[in-house]
Amino acid sequence: MIRLFKTLRGRRLITALLLSISIMLSGCGSSLTSSDLTAASDEAMTSTASAASSEAAEEITTSAGTKASKEAESIEETAPEETFAGESSSVSETTAQSAAQSNLETARPAADSSAAETKKQAETTKASETKEAQTKAVETKAPETTEPETTAPEAAKSCCTLVIDGGGSEGIYFSGQVEISDSTTVYDVLCQSGVTIDGSSTYIKAINNLREKEHGPMSGWLYDVNGVTPMKSCGAYYLSDGDSVYWHYLYDE
Repeated sequence: MIRLFKTLRGRRLITALLLSISIMLSGCGSSLTSSDLTAASDEAMTSTASAASSEAAEEITTSAGTKASKEAESIEETAPEETFAGESSSVSETTAQSAAQSNLETARPAADSSAAETKKQAETTKASETKEAQTKAVETKAPETTEPETTAPEAAKSCCTLVIDGGGSEGIYFSGQVEISDSTTVYDVLCQSGVTIDGSSTYIKAINNLREKEHGPMSGWLYDVNGVTPMKSCGAYYLSDGDSVYWHYLYDE
């Protein structure tokens, strides 16, 4: 009834109903019989009920239409959301695939680098092991027998025998071995003896201050080689290994 009263037609019907009831209660229209009033009341009630029924049916129809319209709008609003969700899901899948591809491309150089590093370490380890093995082999190698070095005997040095005889009370000034070479002369060995000499390689005037002509006009110094008096100066006679030189003073008294 309250819902019916809210509409204009409902208010009119309710007003007519109330008017009929008022007429019946006031007993107005006494000319009408009780059956007439009852028939009129029934008719009014029937009309009111019919009108109310029509109004209710119309309201139900309107309500159903409104509900259907709202459901359609809800479906239309939901459809884009589902479409957007599908698109978003597709974008997410594409993004995930791109990320996976990127990770694969990033991981591949790292894997290659790791493999290269592992290979390098293996080569380094192998080289180190080889070097250690070689070192151990050298350490365990039997010591080589070192033959004693044989030193070639030095060539015998050439020497000569030298005697310097002052004669008489002077005696021997020098007697011994003197080292010589192929270019050593009689004068050279005389100088090597260490005696005092006055003269030159061509002529000897004095030895240890014992001078020529000091003991006669024909006195002086002479030399022999191997017992023979050479006919050349002492600076011109070259000695050989084993020669014997004898210097002596000749007295002429």
